Amino acid sequence: MHAHACYFNEADSGRPRWMPIHIGDPITKRTGFATVHEVTTRTNRGPMVAKMFNPQALKSLRNPANFDQVKRLVLLVSQRDSLRVHPQHPLDFVTWPRRLITSDPDIIKGGHFDITALQAKILGFTMERLTDTRPLRDFLTTSSKRTPRDHQTNIHIACHLAHQIARLHEHPYRFVFGDLSPNNVHISTDMRRVHFIDADSYQLTYALNHGDQLFRVLGFTPNYVSPDEFSNPVATAQHDDFVLAILLLQLLMAQRDIPVHPFDTQGEINHNRAIKARDFLFDRQLPHKDKRLDFALWNEMHTDLRAAFRKSFTSNTPTTARQWTQLLSCHWRSL
Repeated sequence: MHAHACYFNEADSGRPRWMPIHIGDPITKRTGFATVHEVTTRTNRGPMVAKMFNPQALKSLRNPANFDQVKRLVLLVSQRDSLRVHPQHPLDFVTWPRRLITSDPDIIKGGHFDITALQAKILGFTMERLTDTRPLRDFLTTSSKRTPRDHQTNIHIACHLAHQIARLHEHPYRFVFGDLSPNNVHISTDMRRVHFIDADSYQLTYALNHGDQLFRVLGFTPNYVSPDEFSNPVATAQHDDFVLAILLLQLLMAQRDIPVHPFDTQGEINHNRAIKARDFLFDRQLPHKDKRLDFALWNEMHTDLRAAFRKSFTSNTPTTARQWTQLLSCHWRSL
């Protein structure tokens, strides 16, 4: 498929440019929102992939009521390099959108970018192709499919994950990951690096002359939500902190065949109801017999870690990503 990729030349005062691009075969299964494809056009930015919106998503994006979603994409593409190399807050671990893919190059007229025209012509965007990584879900699945690693490696990954969420929150744009699920976090095969994807749905606050503009989170994955989601239409850093604690607990208790979800409800696939009620698994007095190993592992965990998890899951002020970074760093050094 032939299309056009629009980008912003930061070496030329951010002026928009476009180039022809060829979209190859899909490399992921089609979802309700988008499919990731090969990009066969060579660039000086290294290997790329294209996230192509599916028909239902395109219909939604082209609705005038969703104009802000297109503006968010334009903002992220225009800031793609500065987001990676910000002098105080570099976010080089995120696969930011790099080029907007359209069906018509005429969205650039006289060196100016027409966002309204883009809304009617947008097809997707390109982003860095991750190599030698696996999604976090592969580390939290059945033992026969899981990458072998020891407890110390789990602590190391958990510490990196918390640190990078903290860096998102501390950026001037006040990013909120939002859909912080095991599908959207990738771990390098050498277990040393953590990468974040799905950046086009992050919540951010952008300062304008007449005040801040908020671009909201686009969606969440069941079982990886916070109680706030059920009452607050705007996500906060506390949402990420709550879901981060779910992922951290699963990582630290991954010695068993299937790491436990802290709001596991026996016989139910969806744990959102237990999350909303803050029905924390390890606060239940009479665990189901199938959960006895989980309780044994929980009781063996360091007291400070258990206190931080309990604070996250049973209070209105979860342990922050920065606090987790400090706590896990101390725990890792003591191993």
